Amino acid sequence: MQAKRNSMLHGLNVGHNKIKINILQFADNTLLLYKPLLENIFVIKSMLRCFELTSGLKVNFLKTKLVGMRVHHYQLLRFVETLNYSTIFVPFIYLDLLAEFFVP
Repeated sequence: MQAKRNSMLHGLNVGHNKIKINILQFADNTLLLYKPLLENIFVIKSMLRCFELTSGLKVNFLKTKLVGMRVHHYQLLRFVETLNYSTIFVPFIYLDLLAEFFVP
């Protein structure tokens, strides 16, 4: 919340009404949606580390994936290295669900 209040994260505007969306959750899955900016990557990494330190839980980075849309390949690789994630490409299948993103 503090990162959002301090305008440290830049979410996405979706649809004709430009609704700002930056997180979707279902069951035990979380989808973070942010503009492809290196600043966002650093803030996300810091937030996940703070979560680990305060909760005593660990983020399973083997299950964490980064999907880039309208992002240059080299930029995506830099994000992947910074976050220590792996990457997948759209469309992808996860938990027997086919997910496709359509960007106008």
